[in-house]
Amino acid sequence: IWLDGEKAASIETWAKEVEHHNVDEAMLYDSGRGIILEDKTEPLYGTQYLPRKFKIGVTVPGDNSLDIYTNDIGCVVIMNDAGELEGFNVMVGGGMGRTHNKESTFARAADHMGFVPKEDIMEVLKAILAAQRDHGNRDVRANARMKYLVHTLGIEKFTKLVESYVGKEIAPW
Repeated sequence: IWLDGEKAASIETWAKEVEHHNVDEAMLYDSGRGIILEDKTEPLYGTQYLPRKFKIGVTVPGDNSLDIYTNDIGCVVIMNDAGELEGFNVMVGGGMGRTHNKESTFARAADHMGFVPKEDIMEVLKAILAAQRDHGNRDVRANARMKYLVHTLGIEKFTKLVESYVGKEIAPW
């Protein structure tokens, strides 16, 4: 990342900051609820594919410079008064793209799904991905994005679907 013409951070900087989190281990953790597949090459996607675009945005309260509501998944960082990470407000199903003269495609702002404590965020994100993998439209490429799945199910049913993968309820926003 460059700020005002100076290099502020690099992949090496971030690698050092997250190495103690065991990201690969967290990614492959299997709760036994259908998120992880038996495919050794790709345990999250298996033989399925995600849509051509699968966007995840992360921001902080008060800064919407990335337009958080236009992402498949949006996460708003929530800190406590001591400045420590508590968790994330998560939204799903946004996207501004549409196909000309195809009324089945449309722009859509993401819905608020709920608050996820920091300890559960990786599992919830994997569950959202699994919901798209297992229930997203694979027949019509133009309707493969998560926004159509969330629109079809509604946010309440989509949240229940994600909760079925996670094994616990997601707190209100």
